[in-house]
Amino acid sequence: MYYTNTVPDNSYGVTEYNAQTAPNHAHILQKLINEGDIKNQTETKFSTSQPTQLDLFEDKATINVYSRDDNGYRELSNFSIRPFTLIQKNGTTASFQSVEQAFQFAKVMFIANNADVAAKIWASNNSGEIKQLGRSVPMTAEQIAKWNRFSTDLMYRLMKASFMQNASAKQLLLSTGDAVLTHKNERGQEQDGGRFSKLLM
Repeated sequence: MYYTNTVPDNSYGVTEYNAQTAPNHAHILQKLINEGDIKNQTETKFSTSQPTQLDLFEDKATINVYSRDDNGYRELSNFSIRPFTLIQKNGTTASFQSVEQAFQFAKVMFIANNADVAAKIWASNNSGEIKQLGRSVPMTAEQIAKWNRFSTDLMYRLMKASFMQNASAKQLLLSTGDAVLTHKNERGQEQDGGRFSKLLM
């Protein structure tokens, strides 16, 4: 199975999907969404606390971050395999292989309330498949509205945890400097309304 605990000196791990372990994963993600009751494993420079200096007369380089682009920056994509662990204050942990996996699992498990599809997401390390699984689950207008209220904040928190715990990806992100980051597909269309690229910058 793809879930392994990366926290030192902790024997907790998930070896298979079952009714006992799945709710723990969902509970931790729910705490992250509802209360922000998650602390990250390590410190990092991935932060929005520093002021941003703007120079309107300076041309910025543009870097496209897309999982299918072979330009050296695909590791920054949420599809990239960057294992990370969320740690609840009580010590309970939940590990994911990619941001996309955690993001889609959260949506399907306790917004759409579809444990069967959540199990398939949990069992996969193919981010393309995971995204399609997430899209395959119907949601009511109320569920969509609820997801839209916190999905951006959840994505940011998951991205932050992932970069904090993967040094090479963090350094690659820092190396982009002041470049403008985009998230365009093969047809040159910005994906997800530009949300991902804005969070990445």
